[in-house]
Amino acid sequence: MTTMRVYNQGTNATPQCVCGSRKIARYNSSILAIENLVLWWDSMTTVEKGSPLHCGQLVSMGEAIINRFYLQRRTHMLNGTVYIGEALYM
Repeated sequence: MTTMRVYNQGTNATPQCVCGSRKIARYNSSILAIENLVLWWDSMTTVEKGSPLHCGQLVSMGEAIINRFYLQRRTHMLNGTVYIGEALYM
């Protein structure tokens, strides 16, 4: 899976361009988190995947990724701030 990286090139960007960059960064961050979740799941054995604990963790982590995405979107829409990429998953 290919992942896009977004870098802001200077301060003369139009508001639409900045919002677009933030939107792409938000999507990029979510994609990376989903990729990491899939890698974690794929690294387990079949027996580990059958564990109710691991199944619950998979669902919880997937829902957390979705909730973070919508929270970032809502925060940006309300006050113009965005939580950029890697800071989410450290």
